Amino acid sequence: MKKPFGIIMISVYTAFAGIFSVALPVNGFVADAVVDPTTIEWIEFVASILVGIIAFAVCCGLWTMPPWGLWLGRIYYSASILLSFISVMILKPKEGFFGLEGLFMMIEAGILLYLFQLNRSTKRSLLNYRAESLK
Repeated sequence: MKKPFGIIMISVYTAFAGIFSVALPVNGFVADAVVDPTTIEWIEFVASILVGIIAFAVCCGLWTMPPWGLWLGRIYYSASILLSFISVMILKPKEGFFGLEGLFMMIEAGILLYLFQLNRSTKRSLLNYRAESLK
């Protein structure tokens, strides 16, 4: 079965998100390890590793296209939008939605809409693939 272009792009985006969610905190943690990391830094480090592992699982699930992959992708991007919204409202209220967080929220909202429409339409999906072939 030929993969839809949207699934390929979402898988690549999710893989890069997983890489950056692991690589950036590791870099910061190694820099802080010289100074003696605090408990908050340890928690942040472990949480970012877990988010990276979940992102890789979502990427694999979307790439292989089993039913659990679509389900996990929907949950992952719903949680990502919710956490980004909370982050903007609580941690960065002066920046608002006009920074990178707002851009990523828009991209992830588009991804979430695409993932929800895959099995909804009985006629055609957004990219002109029959919805039955995507189940």
